[in-house]
Amino acid sequence: MRGVLRLAGALSQAISLWEDAAGENVRILGIAALACAVGGLSACSGRRPPRGNVEVVKHISFQGNGGALQGTSDFALRGAMVQGQNRPMTFVAPRRRRVSLERDVLALDAWRLETWYAHNGYFDARISGWDLIQRRPANRWRGPVVEIVGHVVEGPTSVVRSLTWQGAADQEGPLTRHLTRNTTPGVGERFDLDGVLESEAMAEELLRNSSYPLVEVVPDVQAFPKEEAVEVRFEVERGPSCTFGEVEVVSEGRVPEDYVRAELRWEEGDPYDASALATTRRRLFGLGVFSIVNVEPLLDELEDNVVPVRIELAESRFQQLRLGGGVAFESGKQDLHVSADYQHVNILNRLVRLNLDNEVGYTTLATFEEIADGTEGVVRVEGAPTLDSTLRVRWPRFPAHSLRTELEVSFELGVEEAYRYATPEVAPALHWQATKTTSAILRYSLSYFDYLPGQLELDSNTRLGLDATDPYLLSMLGQQLVIDRRDDVLSPRRGSYGLFGIDEAGSVLGGGYTFVRFTADQRLYLPIAQIGSRVAHSAIGLRAGGGLILPFGGDRAGVPFAERLKLGGSTDVRGWRSGHLGPYICDVSVASACASSPGQAPEGVELGDLVAIGGLLQAFGGVELRAYPADPLGFVIFTDAGMTWNEFSEVAEIGLAPSVGLGGRYKSQIGPIRLDLGLRLDRDPMFELEQRFNLHFSLSEAF
Repeated sequence: MRGVLRLAGALSQAISLWEDAAGENVRILGIAALACAVGGLSACSGRRPPRGNVEVVKHISFQGNGGALQGTSDFALRGAMVQGQNRPMTFVAPRRRRVSLERDVLALDAWRLETWYAHNGYFDARISGWDLIQRRPANRWRGPVVEIVGHVVEGPTSVVRSLTWQGAADQEGPLTRHLTRNTTPGVGERFDLDGVLESEAMAEELLRNSSYPLVEVVPDVQAFPKEEAVEVRFEVERGPSCTFGEVEVVSEGRVPEDYVRAELRWEEGDPYDASALATTRRRLFGLGVFSIVNVEPLLDELEDNVVPVRIELAESRFQQLRLGGGVAFESGKQDLHVSADYQHVNILNRLVRLNLDNEVGYTTLATFEEIADGTEGVVRVEGAPTLDSTLRVRWPRFPAHSLRTELEVSFELGVEEAYRYATPEVAPALHWQATKTTSAILRYSLSYFDYLPGQLELDSNTRLGLDATDPYLLSMLGQQLVIDRRDDVLSPRRGSYGLFGIDEAGSVLGGGYTFVRFTADQRLYLPIAQIGSRVAHSAIGLRAGGGLILPFGGDRAGVPFAERLKLGGSTDVRGWRSGHLGPYICDVSVASACASSPGQAPEGVELGDLVAIGGLLQAFGGVELRAYPADPLGFVIFTDAGMTWNEFSEVAEIGLAPSVGLGGRYKSQIGPIRLDLGLRLDRDPMFELEQRFNLHFSLSEAF
């Protein structure tokens, strides 16, 4: 509170330089009097005029303000106002959605906007007036419809002239340098009060994660509007360095306490770390058996610099039945499904989890152009029903404390280009959580794959190494290493993520094929404090990955169609249809022998005739800028590249295919909802039939 009061005092000092105190009081009284004069007696008494006389606000815009990159767009200014405008699609529910004009509120919004401008470094900004433009006259059912235009005189901007941290450590120490380097705004940048408050929170979080639970950071802002400068000083009161003490667990008791304590990310006597408390809270929620989890440090009971911790838990219902549905689409594949899922999260009161997931749907394979055409026979691949049923059993801390055993039994009836398939599978797995950020998985799978009748005769295209044994049995042993240092699983801004896997098929395991598959996927996230001159929750995401399959074993040396490496789509290289970045063959009903090769385009075939088959070698990568300047709404700008090849000799000849694009984001409680538009930049003639643009709609970030 003291820091807020000091900031308020500093800003009041800056605002007082605009006009003398008496003049400002007269100005505020004048605004109130103007509201009464313009709005009439009802504006001052609080009584609303009759419904037919209510003025409806269609739109609010401004003149004289800056753009989106400057941070003073119409959208930003409207967010600082109390007076609102009608939402889009008002005709759907006109009575509920109408926003009336409140003239007294609009008059005071001028003062609110000037204060907002001062918080963003415009200490001389003025709202010179409002224009009310009637767009539609009143009638017997409703009042007139008006548009509000505000006139802004922004004036010069003030920048941060000096930035100091006092009390953090030695003035030239590493902590002070780190705080100065990550402070927003920095020296020479436009002053932004939100940035100062973010820097205050950043410093307190850093020190609370470094054994200082009682730290207090107080910002002090001195504004000099005439000099267009602001001096920012942070006073840091660290308090004592503390350690963790005893942990008290308060719960209903159906979940054994030692299972709860196994999720603690610290031990008694460790240096105090607030991030360990947050991580423990997430892990306890992740068990799926608690509806309320409070992990509270008892700072009021601190003795001898030792902080005790209390964990309060409320158990949820252990069994749930969930019904739902969904739709997914991108160019080349559309899916509609319904689902019914059952889950039990605490079998035998040992946190044994059982999930039975069932999904029934209908999938079509067609490009947007084919759907838009709509003529009979254009959409050559008809839709087909799909089924995905999976039973999963997870047993934590078995057979050892740091291990988790899982068993998955599934059956899938799926649709791919020109064929359908059915495959039952059983897959036991062993998970080892080696450290907080590192885990390893050992998995065995045995699956039976049956091609259902379709339009593709795979056995006539062996020159690309495509094997079409039907049906076949696949036995595979897999090892996977995951290193996850992301700050957030759903929407990361900092940290890294790495996934590295090896799968061995056949040999002593049996089955119809023998090959080894290597895969890697490395991601890096770098936070950005600002975009232009506006603070935003932004980050740059970097990604690089690839895969390699090596067949071996004589007669059984081959790779089944479903196990080949594929690229293209919403999760790797956007701008391409799903799985279409790489080799292809043609539907035999059109061409008996057609295969992609470097520098050669297929002749006499159309886009719908191409069937992507994947390859034995792939590489991909991407760079993405993510920003949420109007949280929860955001945008991304990305560039991806990748390719799938059949042989090493094709790597230099074909190279990587790049794409660029942009997209929108909505940050929901279940993760970001995204819509991306990708543009292919390659000009290779072997892909000349592929669409240049592709749209991708999905849940969660691309990576």
